[in-house]
Amino acid sequence: MPPTFHTTQTVAAPPGYRVRLSNSSGLITSQYYKMLAKAHHSQPIVDYILRKTGWNITTFKRVDWDSHHRAFRRLTRFQRISVTKIVHQLTNTNRQNKLLYDKSDACPSCGVQEKTFQHVLKCTAASTQSARQEALLRLEKLLATIGTPALVTSVILGGFRDWLDPAFHETSRSRPTTFGSLRPVDILITQAYSEQFHSIGWYQFCLGRISHRWHQAVQASLPCPQTYNKLQWGSNLVHALWQFTKSLWHHRNTVIHGTSAEASAQLILTGLQDQVRHHYTKFLADNGYVLARHQYLFTSRTLDQRLSLSYDHLNCWLRSIQEACELYATHLASQQTAARRFFGPPRVAPSPPPSDYTDEDYSGSNQQDTASTSLTTSATHLTPRTHSVDTGTLSDTVDWASAVEDTIMYTSHSSDNSNIFDFVGFNSQLSVPGSPPSVIHGHSLRSSETTDDDDSLLVISC
Repeated sequence: MPPTFHTTQTVAAPPGYRVRLSNSSGLITSQYYKMLAKAHHSQPIVDYILRKTGWNITTFKRVDWDSHHRAFRRLTRFQRISVTKIVHQLTNTNRQNKLLYDKSDACPSCGVQEKTFQHVLKCTAASTQSARQEALLRLEKLLATIGTPALVTSVILGGFRDWLDPAFHETSRSRPTTFGSLRPVDILITQAYSEQFHSIGWYQFCLGRISHRWHQAVQASLPCPQTYNKLQWGSNLVHALWQFTKSLWHHRNTVIHGTSAEASAQLILTGLQDQVRHHYTKFLADNGYVLARHQYLFTSRTLDQRLSLSYDHLNCWLRSIQEACELYATHLASQQTAARRFFGPPRVAPSPPPSDYTDEDYSGSNQQDTASTSLTTSATHLTPRTHSVDTGTLSDTVDWASAVEDTIMYTSHSSDNSNIFDFVGFNSQLSVPGSPPSVIHGHSLRSSETTDDDDSLLVISC
């Protein structure tokens, strides 16, 4: 089969030019800023959307971005900011408050943890369900206004019912009412619904990211004489879906901030009163909640007297409490630093090294060994041992920091048995069980009398 060629119209380069601006479509002769901005930002925004949605490039191309772009251009500047935050999940939900301000991430309506913006649309609270039902009724009227066929409208509303059903799992298969029909129109509607629900996602449908296949389904469902403008119907559908999503977001804001200025002021005052109760409860449980010079903030008025004050008074009082808590934390940190500098870091006495001898190396003593041991013991008893301090010559021999922290064993032999004394150094003091402590004056110490056969060498500072 011979290859098929398509003729494209491109702008011819004028003769004698020196500089020209072109892209893959040809020569650019106007709208330079628009074309440069598109070339600079197109690929980064595509990568961002793929990362946020988990799509691949094939799924990305299934979305009708032309209708999305036209609907966005019809909005005012402030409406664009609001829609952009919703579409890219940049709204200030409690999940964001948890990440940035360490506040509760529970839904203000149902109390369940808000993981994504989807919870705003699928919340199971009674007030949210009522607001969502009203929003679906308005969406149905808008779909009829923009010329959507009744069959396509019923399929779209059926998709909302499945997606909003709490018992419906995300991995489950959803089938429209046209599933299984062999009519060409029903097949196109089923294909559009399946691609939107299982490939692109119904949550993305609520954000205005619709499939290209909806145009084929709508065009096939219309009567033959009726004309169909693909871009106009698609942009109107995207705009209607944005209105549905924004209405639920507005309902959530009314739950938090109230439906009027008076209700909003009362909610703010209630929040301040809750903070005051929290601080009073902390202070009553522990008088050291703040420094002594700041305790008048609690003792000057009772809790009931404090709660009866105005919004401005409570707000100023809470700021004073916040400053008092910060000063208390700073004072506590400085005291801890001074304590560590005075006492030094705690050290653990090193454990004795494991012995290299085993039971197999032990052999029973014979008569010659016993006699030799007795002779050595007698000689040791007859030769007294003395130890003195030479602080002038021994400071370079033993490190004082290591000597005072180690556990030193000293063995003293007597005629009847062996007595073992533990000399343990803590900071600047050495103590012997059963005797008064010895105060350390020098830096290091070694025995003044050592011999080659001396097995019990004492190394201390005292």
